[in-house]
Amino acid sequence: MHKERRIDDGSLKNGNQGQRGVYTLIIEVHVQQKIKIGALGSREFKEGYYAYVGSAMGKGSSSLMRRIGRHLSREKKAFWHIDYLLKLGNRVDVAAVVGSFAGERKECSVAIALKEQAPQKALPMRGFGSSDCLGACGGHLFFFPGIKHLEEALEIVLDSHRKVGLNPIRIL
Repeated sequence: MHKERRIDDGSLKNGNQGQRGVYTLIIEVHVQQKIKIGALGSREFKEGYYAYVGSAMGKGSSSLMRRIGRHLSREKKAFWHIDYLLKLGNRVDVAAVVGSFAGERKECSVAIALKEQAPQKALPMRGFGSSDCLGACGGHLFFFPGIKHLEEALEIVLDSHRKVGLNPIRIL
C-alpha cells in the first residue's frame, strides 16, 4: 500500500535545504501499464525499477529539497512528465532519492553518465523529462531491465553522480 512520503527540510545536514542541485528518483513500477504522458503521448511502463534525473536550480520553493518534496507528494497538478507517472497511486512508488548539491545544471551530465555507465542496465525513455534539454542525453527517465533489487539500482545511480564530480547523498 502506498504511503505519502515527505522530506523534512530540517533533516538535511548542514542547513543546505535552500540549495540548488541535481537529484535522481528511483521509482518502482509495480504493474506493467500504458499511460499518457502529457504531450509525449502514451508510453508503456514495464514492471521494475526506473531512475528519473532532474534538477532544481532555484531557491526557496524551487530548491533541491522542495523539488524532491513536491515529487513525493501525491497532491499536485501534473506539470512535468514525471508527474504523470508518479500520480498512479499504489501502482508506482518512489523507492529512493539521491541528491547532489551543484551550482550549475548537471542533470544532463548525470543522465549521460547513467546511460554510458550501464548501457545494458539503464535504458533511456526517449524524450521523457528532457523537453528543455539541449544535450545528447536523449531522455531523463531510465528503465533498469533485469534489476530486481533496489540496492543495485541505487549503486548505479550513486556512481553516475560521482562520475560527473558530484558528492551524492541518499535522501530517501
